[in-house]
Amino acid sequence: MVNYLKKSGHIAARGVINPYSPQCYSYHNMAGEKDYFNTFAYSVMTETKTADYAAEIEKAVKNGGLLTYLYHSVYNKEVSDFSYAWVLDTLFREQLDTLASYKDRVWITTYANAVKYHKEAQCAKLLKSKSKDKSKQIFLLTDNLDNKIYDQPLTVIVNFKGESKIKSVKQNSVEIPFKYISENQIQFDAVPDGGEIIVES
Repeated sequence: MVNYLKKSGHIAARGVINPYSPQCYSYHNMAGEKDYFNTFAYSVMTETKTADYAAEIEKAVKNGGLLTYLYHSVYNKEVSDFSYAWVLDTLFREQLDTLASYKDRVWITTYANAVKYHKEAQCAKLLKSKSKDKSKQIFLLTDNLDNKIYDQPLTVIVNFKGESKIKSVKQNSVEIPFKYISENQIQFDAVPDGGEIIVES
């Protein structure tokens, strides 16, 4: 089955695991390629309460990891018929609002982007090149994946010395946002194999 999914162009597939298992929140549970085709998912049921839904997010925040919610169906009494493990539409909106309230503490993204990020992060390398201009640091961020598929920006942390403040960060001549996370560290997102990264002070 895994070989079939890979040949058909899929990069991952979800499985289902007991949501109370600690493994559900272990972001690094994908030790090998086959593990990406059985990533853990938390199955949201009709009886799932918003408080329980939020508790699962808190576990992911505390333990670190990838939390994937699996919905079977959303029920609207005006237009829907009952189906397996349906979630009432008003409760569904309430759960999504709960998730959105964590946007400053977790990265809320699609399953595809999360998998791309994880695969890239496992093999990415950040190399520093020599620069004749002392006001510039030059880096190359690379990975060994297919660039047509794997184009998810990775979070990069760069150390710098001296009292000079950073003026800009550019990748492939395009300016990208950055922020200070300490007096001598900045953080930014860059795409592997997306071109030369120049940090200018």
